[in-house]
Amino acid sequence: MSERIIVSDLAGLEVAAVVSRARRTRRFDNAAATRALANFDEFRGAALPLRHGRGDFELADALVRHFSTKLAAADALHLASAKNAGAALATFDARLADAARKQGVEVALG
Repeated sequence: MSERIIVSDLAGLEVAAVVSRARRTRRFDNAAATRALANFDEFRGAALPLRHGRGDFELADALVRHFSTKLAAADALHLASAKNAGAALATFDARLADAARKQGVEVALG
């Protein structure tokens, strides 16, 4: 069985925002920012897309209302989408990784 990478709409938006912030704070020049976005677009193009559905938002809402998870809205949506898709969640965020494991979601990287 070969594993496929799934990249959600939200992940794409977050990558673009991080690159944009890096450009604004002069960590990236225009060429580096353009290259980073192009590299991500190529990576994303080879991945399976994930469009967030109503069920993802409903589970994310339940996750943030469970105060012990301490998740931000975007992290809750990432977790909910991974859980609903039956996918592992790739994250370096310890809080998100812990919440994922508690939800029975496999964690890659974390």
